[in-house]
Amino acid sequence: MKIKLIGINARYSHLCLALFYLRNKLEDKIGGVETEICQYTINDPYYTLLQRIAGRHADYFFFSVLIWNSDLVERLIDDLLQISSHQHIVVGGPQAGVVVKNFADYRQVSLFNGEIEAAADSFFDDLKQGNLQKSYQASFLKSGLKELHYLYRAGDFDLHLQNRAVYYESSRGCPFFCSYCLSSTEKGVFHKDLDQVFKELDDI
Repeated sequence: MKIKLIGINARYSHLCLALFYLRNKLEDKIGGVETEICQYTINDPYYTLLQRIAGRHADYFFFSVLIWNSDLVERLIDDLLQISSHQHIVVGGPQAGVVVKNFADYRQVSLFNGEIEAAADSFFDDLKQGNLQKSYQASFLKSGLKELHYLYRAGDFDLHLQNRAVYYESSRGCPFFCSYCLSSTEKGVFHKDLDQVFKELDDI
């Protein structure tokens, strides 16, 4: 099974943190899966971008959708569906619901709402069986998970992270409830143990 993990960033120096969590969880849960992290920018020429995404075979395309790339991702999904009806597309991220509702009639497009770390085993079983449902829901904070693993590997620094800002997550959630912020949609805060934080930062 081949899965392409696709992030379309606002600029080249940025990176999509979700793709690394996705890679690690998919490889942990699905034996023999081949994942490919693909990072592009909203400024890439459109048809070059489409060709790079569609050009190499994959069984699944996973898109991370945020406010700055949602229109572009929606256009890409529409064209990918025209190119081939065999691949399945999974859309996650803060704007995923907005994009997926425009493909309600397509069985090949699924919504993943939440964090992959909290995904139920049924999601990975459906992936392996090629029988994805239209939507899945997961919440790290509500699940009661007590651990957030380090997401980078040694080779990432020479490949995916080269010449990019390196993002590191030491906590998740927020104690405040600002109306304009996505962190206010869920209550609770998770903090990594400080010893774990210091050890992981030494690797960056």
